[in-house]
Amino acid sequence: MNGECAGWCRGLACALLPAGLAVLFLGAGVHAEVAFPAPGGAPGAHTGDGSVFTGLAQSPTAAMFTGTATTTIPIVVPPGRRQSTPQLALRYSSSAGPSAYGYGWSLPLARIVRSTKDGVPRYDAGDAFVLEGPAGSLELVQIPGTRRFREKRGATFARIGFDERANTWTVIDKSGNTMVFGRSSRTRVGPMPDRADGTFGWLLERTTDTFGNEIDYQYVQTGRSAAPPGLPVAIEYGGNSSAGQGHMFSVHFEWRERPYPTVRRVSYRAGYQEPDDKMLAAIETYAAGRLVRRYSMNHSIDPASGALLLVGVSLDAFAERSENDVALPSTVFRYSPSVQVGWPPDGEPGRVQSAVVFASPGPFRDLGRTVRRETFDIDGDAIADYVDAGADPPVVRRGTGAGFAAPTTWPWPAGARYVRFSDQDGRLLVNVFDLTGDRLPDLVDARPGSCGQGFWCVYRNTGAGFDSSPIAWPAPTAELRRLSVDGGSVLVDTVDVNGDQRPDLVDSRRYTAAVPYWDVYMNNGSGFDAVPVAVEAPGPRPSRSATSGPTSYLLEGLYDINGDGLADFVDADVDDAGVPEPRSVDHWNVYFGTGYGFTLDPISWRIENATSRLLLDNYVNEHTSNETDASVTADFVDMTGDGLPDRVRYWSQTIVPGQPLEFPSCQEGFCATNPPGLPLMCCYSLLVFVNTGSSFSYPVEWPSWDSSMLLRRYSDAASPVAREMDLFDADGDGLIDLVEREGQEWRIFRHPASPLAAYPPEPSAERARPNLMVAMLNGVGGETFLSYLPASAYRDNAIPFAHWVVAGREIQDSIASVPAGQFRYWYRGGFYDGESREFRGFAETIELDAIGRATATRFHQDEARQGLVAESMVLGATGCAAADPFDRSDPCSPYRRVLLDTTNEWPETGPALLARRTSVPFHEGHPASDLTKTLSYEYDEYGNVLREVVSSPSADTVETTTTYAYSVADRADGIPARYLVDRPLRVVTRSLGSGAGPLSETEYVYDADEPRTGAVNQVKRCMAWESGACVRWSMVSYSYDRFGNVLRIRDANRGRTRNTYDEFHLYVTSARDGGGYVTQT
Repeated sequence: MNGECAGWCRGLACALLPAGLAVLFLGAGVHAEVAFPAPGGAPGAHTGDGSVFTGLAQSPTAAMFTGTATTTIPIVVPPGRRQSTPQLALRYSSSAGPSAYGYGWSLPLARIVRSTKDGVPRYDAGDAFVLEGPAGSLELVQIPGTRRFREKRGATFARIGFDERANTWTVIDKSGNTMVFGRSSRTRVGPMPDRADGTFGWLLERTTDTFGNEIDYQYVQTGRSAAPPGLPVAIEYGGNSSAGQGHMFSVHFEWRERPYPTVRRVSYRAGYQEPDDKMLAAIETYAAGRLVRRYSMNHSIDPASGALLLVGVSLDAFAERSENDVALPSTVFRYSPSVQVGWPPDGEPGRVQSAVVFASPGPFRDLGRTVRRETFDIDGDAIADYVDAGADPPVVRRGTGAGFAAPTTWPWPAGARYVRFSDQDGRLLVNVFDLTGDRLPDLVDARPGSCGQGFWCVYRNTGAGFDSSPIAWPAPTAELRRLSVDGGSVLVDTVDVNGDQRPDLVDSRRYTAAVPYWDVYMNNGSGFDAVPVAVEAPGPRPSRSATSGPTSYLLEGLYDINGDGLADFVDADVDDAGVPEPRSVDHWNVYFGTGYGFTLDPISWRIENATSRLLLDNYVNEHTSNETDASVTADFVDMTGDGLPDRVRYWSQTIVPGQPLEFPSCQEGFCATNPPGLPLMCCYSLLVFVNTGSSFSYPVEWPSWDSSMLLRRYSDAASPVAREMDLFDADGDGLIDLVEREGQEWRIFRHPASPLAAYPPEPSAERARPNLMVAMLNGVGGETFLSYLPASAYRDNAIPFAHWVVAGREIQDSIASVPAGQFRYWYRGGFYDGESREFRGFAETIELDAIGRATATRFHQDEARQGLVAESMVLGATGCAAADPFDRSDPCSPYRRVLLDTTNEWPETGPALLARRTSVPFHEGHPASDLTKTLSYEYDEYGNVLREVVSSPSADTVETTTTYAYSVADRADGIPARYLVDRPLRVVTRSLGSGAGPLSETEYVYDADEPRTGAVNQVKRCMAWESGACVRWSMVSYSYDRFGNVLRIRDANRGRTRNTYDEFHLYVTSARDGGGYVTQT
């Protein structure tokens, strides 16, 4: 204790201000047994654990069920009264995306929101709700006939109620702690947060324990022009308004505006504008108004993509005297580059050797109105397959990521053997695409009469073929897409408007200047709604093109340009020229999709830092095609792998002596000039205008892969004379690849960010999809390096989208806080449930350490038990490396050296509570059955353990039974008022073996038969039994002040201890024991 402290510092500040490293880490109160206070010490009285500083963040590791990389930076704050202390931490997940904390980072505080799983909420009674918090997201289900909800999986047992009139949620956990969400409009977000049917999210406003100790939360507020972002600005705690005590502690969050991109990013995923323009600069903690600690965040912003990356966190602790302040070493993070460019350029020596080369299965696709051959993922593993519906029977060559397997028969209805088919009027009548929303492309036949008037025939994809019998899909039109008479506009199309991953039917034919609306027939999963939604449209048609000879220029169209999962209307022809004009406009107009419409006013989508010479085309895409050949000169496609479409095109500049080149690394060649026919030397560059989410970056140069200045070129010739190329994700990593066809072979040049790419830099630990954490340095010699692979690189995974997992982890730790060395990870059985549209993780995983020891885990993947461990095995080193560790026939597989096998049993329905756990040790490859240990459990309706039985062939069976006190009361309107159900009344442990009899027996007495505070008043322990009945008890009694602090303790020997607290009722200042001895603290 700092001897120079005096006055108020003695009871409060000295417990918080650092005299050295040891007191920087403040622990929570220590409680004996079932969260009851230990005699002689008050909760919250302990201020440090004497730990050695090992860095601010935990070493990143892999969450094996999902394969994601995770780490945590605990935000240590002064301990409040009892357990009323905010639990704060910055959390990283490689599966997360952009945020104000940095890409992949969050600071999760509890809140309740409308679910966006089925698209943008409708803000009506059909919406579902989700309770989000540090432990994850819990889907809520309303209890029929009540205002109460329960968690769908039933594992939390919290009592949850929604007061629609007050627009407030109340959640009480089993221990009686109450959380109130959205009690005031300042803790609600949404399009109209003053109303329940206009609120999207209810933010945590206050938590209160059973003694009235409170934590209050405040959030960033904005002006009337923008919705608040739901970010915390302050947390206050230590107060108890029922006892007249104000808060003594606070946590403050400092936010700053992002300088780039210059136009702020927004999302309409929740149906209203949510800004994403802030970044966290610091978190400060205060005690009695004095600054105690400051966590400072250092961010970098990628100059092209605008990605916000948390690259460093430092901690400063402040004492009364500045010479005692402490600055701890920063923890530093490194990420995979936001933009990685360049395939081996055309003409480079050894270029072909860096590609994956294999025999050609045929052209990339058929051209023209009838398409029977196409390259796309048809079986739901994210890897492109080669589909030939023209074969008899139709076949699929399944993609391996490095070519195609031998053809296998794909069941396909005989009357609709097309991948796509359009009639002579350009109406799309048959197409293979995902209509049902399960991520598997279905065969959809809209030809009149196929399934009767007013219906489409939908043949669902099973993952191994199409169903033989179709679904009769109610549809208001007899085509999937209809063009205008001149072919320049799309009148009817299928587009996912509301973000539920199910394409809706958009019919723009009734649009007029007087009635500027489209009819949108929403997809309900089994058909289109009979009554359309009238959507005020930003233009007459969903898509508009201009043509010049065989070349088509897309002037307007629907794209998700800002990454919120909703279709936006992009108008490149802002001057309404109606004809293609290259480099003619300084911006595009973008009308954001809101789920059930579009924003009325567009934003100007510009090039950042553009000079007057850098203008945009007034078209989005330039495509030339006929019945046998096609090419693309300008495109709008995700080139970086961040999920946002980028503008990519060639740029050329006539070479004039003495004139500086706009892009110095461009290549020389001939280019068309005016007047026509006069060839001059020019310099051309392939430019990528990276999408920032609100603008285009100043262009990034990408090495050209074709001297003809074409992005794509292909034909349906059996053996092309010239080299053809296409851009698509061939290997399932979500990164676009360059695929070439020449003669009788295909070549795949993997994306430069792919860890499997075979050209410089090779190898590169930083090769991964953009913005994944690849390294952490803790500032005291500890370093962790992460490497990643797409799940598609492992076998037996059925995940229909790119999912990146931790493949390796290297730890170098100078203080040996964790084992050092190389760790490797394998995954199998990845599963996406198309019906519920949920990723259900991996069925089996292996973690292999530096010396060959392994942990193998099997997980449940059904809805009720997903993520729960079914079996865990500790495996010994085999001394050699297995090509496939899952192959148990391989002598090098770690499964050949089982050391311990633990199985868990969980109920298939109802709450996911462990029913039985059995552990079996192995010796020299054989189970040591006599050492088997089994634990079995029975529960009450609140998830408390009523009975635990521990058994083993080599020991007596021991049983522990517990009875509980229950205190449950609701308000008259059904909203929870009191809920305290986890306090034990009597705990008895007895032997059921040969020496049957009680081993221990404890009874607890509370403030009432139905406890109000849950504080134990009396604990009785049995000291002797006769004939199984207790004949002598030992008793300890407690009394409390109104804050829940222990005032008096009477021990088993009738000795009395009295605690005295500081003026704020927080910390013990003195304790007098039964002998009169006084301990000052």
